[in-house]
Amino acid sequence: MTFLQSQKSRWTQRLRGFPETLVVTDDAAHVAVGVTDGDLACFEVQSGKKLWERVAHEGGLTCMEAVPGGNRFLTGGEDGLLKCWSVDSADPLWSHEIKSDWVDSMAVSPAGRIALSSGSRIHLLDKEGRAVHEHNLDARAEHLLFNPDESYLIVVTINSIVLLELPSGEVLRELQIGTTPQVVRLSPDQDCLAIGLSDKSIRIVRIDQSEDQSAGIGPFRYRPKCAEWIGNPSHLFFTDGERAYRIAGKDLARFLEPATDESQPLESVIAMIPSAIGLAMALAVHPDSSVYAVGSDEGYLLVAGVEDETIRTNLRPASDGLCQLHWPGSGTDLLYATESGVLGLLSVPLNNRRSNHG
Repeated sequence: MTFLQSQKSRWTQRLRGFPETLVVTDDAAHVAVGVTDGDLACFEVQSGKKLWERVAHEGGLTCMEAVPGGNRFLTGGEDGLLKCWSVDSADPLWSHEIKSDWVDSMAVSPAGRIALSSGSRIHLLDKEGRAVHEHNLDARAEHLLFNPDESYLIVVTINSIVLLELPSGEVLRELQIGTTPQVVRLSPDQDCLAIGLSDKSIRIVRIDQSEDQSAGIGPFRYRPKCAEWIGNPSHLFFTDGERAYRIAGKDLARFLEPATDESQPLESVIAMIPSAIGLAMALAVHPDSSVYAVGSDEGYLLVAGVEDETIRTNLRPASDGLCQLHWPGSGTDLLYATESGVLGLLSVPLNNRRSNHG
Protein backbone atom coordinates (compact mmCIF):
# COMPACT_ATOMS: atom_id res chain seq x y z
CA MET A 1 0.00 0.00 0.00
CA THR A 2 1.44 3.34 -0.97
CA PHE A 3 -0.85 5.87 0.68
CA LEU A 4 -3.42 6.48 3.38
CA GLN A 5 -5.98 9.24 3.15
CA SER A 6 -7.49 11.26 5.98
CA GLN A 7 -11.19 11.72 5.48
CA LYS A 8 -14.03 12.35 7.90
CA SER A 9 -17.33 10.53 7.70
CA ARG A 10 -20.25 12.65 6.57
CA TRP A 11 -22.08 11.46 9.65
CA THR A 12 -21.93 8.78 12.34
CA GLN A 13 -24.55 7.39 14.71
CA ARG A 14 -24.02 5.34 17.85
CA LEU A 15 -26.21 2.22 17.96
CA ARG A 16 -27.63 0.72 21.16
CA GLY A 17 -25.84 -2.58 20.59
CA PHE A 18 -23.64 -4.51 18.18
CA PRO A 19 -24.84 -4.45 14.53
CA GLU A 20 -26.00 -7.87 13.35
CA THR A 21 -27.93 -7.12 10.14
CA LEU A 22 -28.24 -4.09 7.84
CA VAL A 23 -30.47 -3.34 4.86
CA VAL A 24 -30.99 -0.33 2.63
CA THR A 25 -34.57 0.19 1.44
CA ASP A 26 -35.31 -0.27 -2.23
CA ASP A 27 -35.54 3.51 -2.77
CA ALA A 28 -31.94 3.81 -1.38
CA ALA A 29 -33.07 6.64 0.89
CA HIS A 30 -33.13 4.80 4.23
CA VAL A 31 -31.08 2.25 6.13
CA ALA A 32 -32.31 -0.07 8.86
CA VAL A 33 -29.96 -1.77 11.32
CA GLY A 34 -30.73 -4.70 13.58
CA VAL A 35 -28.60 -4.83 16.71
CA THR A 36 -28.10 -7.03 19.77
CA ASP A 37 -31.17 -8.26 21.67
CA GLY A 38 -33.65 -7.53 18.87
CA ASP A 39 -33.36 -3.73 18.70
CA LEU A 40 -34.08 -2.07 15.35
CA ALA A 41 -33.20 1.46 14.23
CA CYS A 42 -34.06 3.34 11.02
CA PHE A 43 -32.05 6.27 9.58
CA GLU A 44 -32.05 8.59 6.58
CA VAL A 45 -29.06 7.71 4.40
CA GLN A 46 -28.07 11.22 3.34
CA SER A 47 -28.49 13.08 6.63
CA GLY A 48 -27.96 10.31 9.19
CA LYS A 49 -31.12 11.43 10.98
CA LYS A 50 -32.55 8.74 13.22
CA LEU A 51 -36.22 8.28 12.34
CA TRP A 52 -37.05 5.77 15.06
CA GLU A 53 -35.65 3.02 17.25
CA ARG A 54 -37.40 0.24 19.16
CA VAL A 55 -37.28 -3.39 20.28
CA ALA A 56 -38.50 -5.32 17.24
CA HIS A 57 -38.14 -8.95 18.40
CA GLU A 58 -37.93 -10.61 21.79
CA GLY A 59 -34.69 -12.55 22.14
CA GLY A 60 -32.93 -11.37 19.00
CA LEU A 61 -33.27 -10.33 15.37
CA THR A 62 -32.07 -13.02 12.96
CA CYS A 63 -32.56 -11.69 9.41
CA MET A 64 -33.66 -8.66 7.39
CA GLU A 65 -34.62 -8.00 3.76
CA ALA A 66 -35.78 -4.95 1.80
CA VAL A 67 -39.22 -5.09 0.17
CA PRO A 68 -39.01 -4.31 -3.58
CA GLY A 69 -40.43 -1.04 -4.82
CA GLY A 70 -40.36 1.36 -1.90
CA ASN A 71 -39.42 2.18 1.67
CA ARG A 72 -40.39 -1.03 3.46
CA PHE A 73 -38.38 -3.90 4.89
CA LEU A 74 -38.91 -7.22 6.69
CA THR A 75 -37.37 -8.61 9.86
CA GLY A 76 -37.39 -12.11 11.35
CA GLY A 77 -36.58 -13.01 14.92
CA GLU A 78 -35.97 -15.60 17.60
CA ASP A 79 -39.58 -15.07 18.72
CA GLY A 80 -40.84 -16.83 15.57
CA LEU A 81 -42.28 -13.64 14.08
CA LEU A 82 -41.91 -12.07 10.65
CA LYS A 83 -42.65 -8.32 10.67
CA CYS A 84 -43.07 -5.77 7.89
CA TRP A 85 -41.96 -2.20 8.61
CA SER A 86 -42.19 1.19 6.94
CA VAL A 87 -39.63 3.91 7.51
CA ASP A 88 -42.54 6.19 8.41
CA SER A 89 -43.54 4.37 11.61
CA ALA A 90 -41.97 2.55 14.55
CA ASP A 91 -44.95 0.17 14.58
CA PRO A 92 -44.98 -2.83 12.22
CA LEU A 93 -47.42 -2.74 9.30
CA TRP A 94 -48.15 -6.45 9.80
CA SER A 95 -46.80 -9.49 11.58
CA HIS A 96 -46.84 -13.22 10.80
CA GLU A 97 -46.14 -15.93 13.39
CA ILE A 98 -44.66 -19.23 12.25
CA LYS A 99 -44.94 -20.79 15.77
CA SER A 100 -42.60 -23.71 15.18
CA ASP A 101 -39.23 -22.06 15.93
CA TRP A 102 -37.02 -19.07 15.11
CA VAL A 103 -37.16 -17.38 11.73
CA ASP A 104 -33.71 -18.47 10.55
CA SER A 105 -33.52 -16.88 7.09
CA MET A 106 -35.69 -15.29 4.42
CA ALA A 107 -35.84 -14.30 0.76
CA VAL A 108 -38.06 -11.78 -1.02
CA SER A 109 -38.79 -12.07 -4.74
CA PRO A 110 -39.00 -9.09 -7.14
CA ALA A 111 -42.80 -9.45 -7.02
CA GLY A 112 -42.77 -9.34 -3.21
CA ARG A 113 -43.33 -13.04 -2.48
CA ILE A 114 -41.68 -14.18 0.75
CA ALA A 115 -39.94 -17.40 1.72
CA LEU A 116 -38.93 -18.18 5.32
CA SER A 117 -36.96 -20.99 6.85
CA SER A 118 -37.42 -22.28 10.38
CA GLY A 119 -35.31 -25.30 11.12
CA SER A 120 -36.03 -27.75 8.29
CA ARG A 121 -39.39 -26.16 7.44
CA ILE A 122 -39.94 -23.73 4.53
CA HIS A 123 -42.83 -21.23 4.71
CA LEU A 124 -44.07 -19.46 1.57
CA LEU A 125 -46.08 -16.23 2.06
CA ASP A 126 -47.65 -13.64 -0.21
CA LYS A 127 -46.52 -10.00 -0.07
CA GLU A 128 -49.05 -9.22 2.68
CA GLY A 129 -47.67 -11.95 4.93
CA ARG A 130 -50.44 -14.49 4.36
CA ALA A 131 -49.42 -18.17 4.40
CA VAL A 132 -49.45 -19.87 0.97
CA HIS A 133 -47.56 -23.16 1.40
CA GLU A 134 -45.30 -25.06 3.79
CA HIS A 135 -42.72 -27.70 2.97
CA ASN A 136 -40.58 -29.85 5.25
CA LEU A 137 -37.02 -30.80 4.25
CA ASP A 138 -34.68 -33.46 5.62
CA ALA A 139 -32.14 -30.94 6.97
CA ARG A 140 -32.00 -27.46 8.47
CA ALA A 141 -32.30 -24.68 5.84
CA GLU A 142 -29.63 -21.98 6.10
CA HIS A 143 -30.12 -19.77 3.00
CA LEU A 144 -32.99 -19.06 0.58
CA LEU A 145 -33.02 -17.49 -2.91
CA PHE A 146 -35.74 -17.10 -5.56
CA ASN A 147 -34.85 -17.78 -9.18
CA PRO A 148 -35.60 -14.87 -11.60
CA ASP A 149 -39.03 -16.01 -12.84
CA GLU A 150 -40.00 -17.33 -9.38
CA SER A 151 -40.67 -20.80 -10.74
CA TYR A 152 -38.52 -22.40 -8.05
CA LEU A 153 -36.82 -21.61 -4.74
CA ILE A 154 -33.14 -22.36 -4.09
CA VAL A 155 -32.71 -23.72 -0.56
CA VAL A 156 -29.20 -24.21 0.83
CA THR A 157 -29.37 -26.56 3.83
CA ILE A 158 -26.59 -27.56 6.19
CA ASN A 159 -25.43 -30.22 3.70
CA SER A 160 -27.15 -29.79 0.32
CA ILE A 161 -28.72 -27.51 -2.31
CA VAL A 162 -32.41 -28.17 -2.91
CA LEU A 163 -34.52 -26.72 -5.74
CA LEU A 164 -38.21 -26.48 -4.75
CA GLU A 165 -40.79 -25.96 -7.46
CA LEU A 166 -43.21 -23.10 -6.78
CA PRO A 167 -45.91 -23.06 -5.60
CA SER A 168 -46.18 -26.84 -5.16
CA GLY A 169 -43.00 -27.28 -3.09
CA GLU A 170 -41.99 -30.37 -5.07
CA VAL A 171 -38.26 -31.14 -4.92
CA LEU A 172 -36.85 -30.74 -8.43
CA ARG A 173 -33.19 -31.50 -7.67
CA GLU A 174 -30.85 -31.97 -4.74
CA LEU A 175 -27.05 -31.64 -4.76
CA GLN A 176 -24.95 -32.59 -1.75
CA ILE A 177 -22.37 -30.02 -0.57
CA GLY A 178 -21.13 -31.97 2.43
CA THR A 179 -20.45 -29.23 4.98
CA THR A 180 -22.16 -26.19 6.52
CA PRO A 181 -22.58 -23.09 4.30
CA GLN A 182 -21.36 -19.77 5.73
CA VAL A 183 -22.15 -17.37 2.87
CA VAL A 184 -24.19 -17.87 -0.33
CA ARG A 185 -24.41 -15.61 -3.40
CA LEU A 186 -26.18 -16.03 -6.76
CA SER A 187 -24.48 -14.71 -9.91
CA PRO A 188 -26.00 -11.77 -11.87
CA ASP A 189 -27.05 -14.12 -14.69
CA GLN A 190 -28.73 -16.32 -12.02
CA ASP A 191 -26.73 -19.28 -13.34
CA CYS A 192 -24.09 -19.99 -10.68
CA LEU A 193 -24.15 -20.22 -6.91
CA ALA A 194 -21.04 -19.41 -4.86
CA ILE A 195 -21.08 -21.05 -1.43
CA GLY A 196 -18.47 -20.39 1.26
CA LEU A 197 -18.26 -23.51 3.43
CA SER A 198 -17.22 -24.22 7.01
CA ASP A 199 -14.33 -26.43 5.79
CA LYS A 200 -12.63 -23.20 4.56
CA SER A 201 -13.43 -23.84 0.90
CA ILE A 202 -15.74 -22.29 -1.71
CA ARG A 203 -18.02 -24.41 -3.90
CA ILE A 204 -19.20 -23.01 -7.25
CA VAL A 205 -22.38 -24.74 -8.45
CA ARG A 206 -24.24 -24.37 -11.73
CA ILE A 207 -27.93 -24.55 -10.85
CA ASP A 208 -31.01 -25.67 -12.79
CA GLN A 209 -29.07 -28.32 -14.68
CA SER A 210 -30.00 -31.94 -15.34
CA GLU A 211 -26.60 -33.07 -14.08
CA ASP A 212 -24.38 -31.86 -11.27
CA GLN A 213 -21.87 -29.22 -12.35
CA SER A 214 -19.63 -27.86 -9.62
CA ALA A 215 -16.06 -27.07 -8.69
CA GLY A 216 -14.31 -26.55 -5.38
CA ILE A 217 -11.76 -23.90 -4.37
CA GLY A 218 -9.57 -24.16 -1.30
CA PRO A 219 -9.13 -24.86 1.52
CA PHE A 220 -8.05 -21.39 2.59
CA ARG A 221 -6.46 -20.34 5.86
CA TYR A 222 -9.77 -19.05 7.22
CA ARG A 223 -13.45 -19.66 6.47
CA PRO A 224 -14.81 -17.49 3.63
CA LYS A 225 -16.54 -14.50 5.26
CA CYS A 226 -18.11 -12.66 2.34
CA ALA A 227 -18.61 -12.86 -1.42
CA GLU A 228 -20.12 -10.67 -4.14
CA TRP A 229 -20.73 -11.03 -7.88
CA ILE A 230 -20.65 -8.39 -10.59
CA GLY A 231 -21.76 -8.65 -14.22
CA ASN A 232 -20.67 -7.33 -17.62
CA PRO A 233 -18.24 -9.07 -17.52
CA SER A 234 -19.03 -11.48 -14.72
CA HIS A 235 -16.59 -11.78 -11.81
CA LEU A 236 -16.81 -13.33 -8.35
CA PHE A 237 -15.14 -11.45 -5.48
CA PHE A 238 -14.61 -13.08 -2.10
CA THR A 239 -12.53 -12.91 1.07
CA ASP A 240 -11.24 -15.80 3.14
CA GLY A 241 -11.05 -13.71 6.30
CA GLU A 242 -7.48 -12.68 5.45
CA ARG A 243 -7.18 -11.53 1.83
CA ALA A 244 -9.44 -10.62 -1.10
CA TYR A 245 -9.69 -12.57 -4.35
CA ARG A 246 -11.31 -12.39 -7.79
CA ILE A 247 -12.31 -15.03 -10.35
CA ALA A 248 -13.52 -14.19 -13.87
CA GLY A 249 -16.85 -15.70 -14.85
CA LYS A 250 -15.41 -17.02 -18.12
CA ASP A 251 -12.86 -19.06 -16.16
CA LEU A 252 -15.58 -20.46 -13.92
CA ALA A 253 -17.58 -21.48 -16.98
CA ARG A 254 -14.56 -23.33 -18.33
CA PHE A 255 -14.29 -25.39 -15.16
CA LEU A 256 -18.01 -26.03 -14.81
CA GLU A 257 -18.84 -27.09 -18.38
CA PRO A 258 -18.68 -30.00 -18.60
CA ALA A 259 -18.70 -31.02 -14.95
CA THR A 260 -15.13 -31.34 -13.69
CA ASP A 261 -13.33 -33.28 -11.05
CA GLU A 262 -12.55 -31.17 -7.96
CA SER A 263 -8.89 -32.18 -8.16
CA GLN A 264 -8.40 -29.93 -11.19
CA PRO A 265 -6.53 -26.70 -10.33
CA LEU A 266 -9.30 -24.12 -10.31
CA GLU A 267 -6.98 -22.17 -7.99
CA SER A 268 -4.89 -21.33 -11.05
CA VAL A 269 -7.49 -18.82 -12.22
CA ILE A 270 -7.87 -17.04 -8.85
CA ALA A 271 -6.32 -13.57 -8.69
CA MET A 272 -5.34 -12.05 -5.35
CA ILE A 273 -6.44 -8.39 -5.35
CA PRO A 274 -5.64 -5.36 -3.15
CA SER A 275 -7.24 -5.52 0.31
CA ALA A 276 -7.44 -3.35 3.42
CA ILE A 277 -4.77 -3.47 6.12
CA GLY A 278 -5.63 -6.24 8.59
CA LEU A 279 -7.99 -9.19 8.20
CA ALA A 280 -10.76 -8.72 5.61
CA MET A 281 -14.20 -8.67 7.29
CA ALA A 282 -16.57 -6.91 4.86
CA LEU A 283 -16.85 -6.66 1.09
CA ALA A 284 -19.07 -4.57 -1.21
CA VAL A 285 -19.04 -4.22 -5.01
CA HIS A 286 -20.39 -0.93 -6.41
CA PRO A 287 -23.68 -1.42 -8.33
CA ASP A 288 -22.63 0.77 -11.28
CA SER A 289 -19.00 1.86 -11.05
CA SER A 290 -16.30 -0.73 -11.62
CA VAL A 291 -14.92 -0.63 -8.04
CA TYR A 292 -15.06 -2.75 -4.91
CA ALA A 293 -14.56 -1.97 -1.20
CA VAL A 294 -12.98 -4.11 1.53
CA GLY A 295 -13.13 -3.36 5.28
CA SER A 296 -10.81 -4.92 7.88
CA ASP A 297 -10.79 -5.89 11.55
CA GLU A 298 -8.54 -2.89 12.24
CA GLY A 299 -11.00 -0.33 10.85
CA TYR A 300 -9.25 0.21 7.50
CA LEU A 301 -11.15 0.65 4.22
CA LEU A 302 -9.74 0.11 0.74
CA VAL A 303 -11.56 0.90 -2.53
CA ALA A 304 -9.97 -0.30 -5.78
CA GLY A 305 -10.80 -0.84 -9.44
CA VAL A 306 -12.40 -4.11 -10.49
CA GLU A 307 -10.37 -4.56 -13.66
CA ASP A 308 -7.22 -2.45 -13.24
CA GLU A 309 -6.90 -2.98 -9.43
CA THR A 310 -5.71 0.60 -8.94
CA ILE A 311 -6.43 1.92 -5.46
CA ARG A 312 -9.02 4.71 -5.35
CA THR A 313 -9.22 5.09 -1.57
CA ASN A 314 -7.18 3.75 1.35
CA LEU A 315 -8.24 5.16 4.71
CA ARG A 316 -9.24 4.33 8.28
CA PRO A 317 -12.73 5.58 9.14
CA ALA A 318 -12.93 3.64 12.44
CA SER A 319 -10.65 2.40 15.21
CA ASP A 320 -12.31 -1.04 15.38
CA GLY A 321 -13.48 -3.63 12.87
CA LEU A 322 -15.64 -2.73 9.86
CA CYS A 323 -18.22 -5.53 9.86
CA GLN A 324 -20.73 -4.12 7.31
CA LEU A 325 -20.26 -2.22 4.03
CA HIS A 326 -23.01 -1.19 1.62
CA TRP A 327 -23.23 1.12 -1.40
CA PRO A 328 -26.76 2.59 -1.01
CA GLY A 329 -27.02 3.75 -4.62
CA SER A 330 -25.11 4.61 -7.76
CA GLY A 331 -23.19 7.56 -6.26
CA THR A 332 -20.00 7.76 -4.20
CA ASP A 333 -21.58 7.24 -0.76
CA LEU A 334 -20.61 4.14 1.22
CA LEU A 335 -22.37 3.01 4.41
CA TYR A 336 -20.38 1.19 7.06
CA ALA A 337 -20.98 -0.32 10.50
CA THR A 338 -18.34 -1.17 13.09
CA GLU A 339 -18.15 -4.02 15.57
CA SER A 340 -18.52 -1.63 18.50
CA GLY A 341 -21.84 -0.28 17.19
CA VAL A 342 -21.17 2.79 15.06
CA LEU A 343 -23.04 3.41 11.79
CA GLY A 344 -21.55 5.94 9.37
CA LEU A 345 -21.55 7.31 5.83
CA LEU A 346 -18.48 8.18 3.75
CA SER A 347 -18.21 9.98 0.42
CA VAL A 348 -15.58 7.86 -1.31
CA PRO A 349 -13.49 9.19 -4.23
CA LEU A 350 -13.94 6.75 -7.10
CA ASN A 351 -11.86 8.44 -9.80
CA ASN A 352 -8.46 8.60 -8.07
CA ARG A 353 -6.02 6.22 -9.69
CA ARG A 354 -2.93 5.37 -7.70
CA SER A 355 -0.60 2.43 -8.00
CA ASN A 356 -1.03 -0.49 -5.60
CA HIS A 357 2.66 -1.20 -5.76
CA GLY A 358 5.49 0.42 -3.87
